[in-house]
Amino acid sequence: MHKTTNGGTSFLPGILGYETFCIFFLSPDLGWAVGRDGNISKTTDNATWPAQISGTTEGFNDVFFIDTNTGWVPGQSKVLKTTDGGATWVAHSIENFCYPTSICFSNSNTGWIAIGQGTLKSTDGGNSWSLFTPEADRGNISGTYQIRFVDNMNGMLIGTIENQPNFWFCYTNDGGNNWISQPCSTIETINHMNVIDMNIAYAVGSLGTIIKISK
Repeated sequence: MHKTTNGGTSFLPGILGYETFCIFFLSPDLGWAVGRDGNISKTTDNATWPAQISGTTEGFNDVFFIDTNTGWVPGQSKVLKTTDGGATWVAHSIENFCYPTSICFSNSNTGWIAIGQGTLKSTDGGNSWSLFTPEADRGNISGTYQIRFVDNMNGMLIGTIENQPNFWFCYTNDGGNNWISQPCSTIETINHMNVIDMNIAYAVGSLGTIIKISK
């Protein structure tokens, strides 16, 4: 992980001792980082990153917090949930599904996990998960790689659509029941997406891919 304080003109060397796959900040100083071998770290000053105990050696691709206390981290066979800012984590099984790549919640109860070959949805705060097949205007969304919601109704995802080539960018304004799709400008795998608002998002992927997504 590297840090910039000048808008990306230059970056300071990595400050974590493990391979980091995702960082998430609620404020300029409060954030979490996750990565290989079950590593979770938290910062409250954007300078030091003390480790938190995950209780697993599974790698983590994403982390999401809805407030200063409540957050989730998806692993290979389980989703970890905390209600005390990461001081303790409780595991909830998703072992019947594929390795997750992205997780988000639109409120304290409703959440989604992208699993590549599908989408999981929870309506009980991440305690249980079931397979969910979103419907897009061009067909069912058969695979989801990144998903983010900005509020209860409005969200975006990058995925694949049945019988359609390449990746698609899709957005919803009815809580995920229906999705409108448009072609994604890359064939490379997308590793992370950051949604600024419902008009603009940025995504990064393999081979140095960086794309700006506009509705």
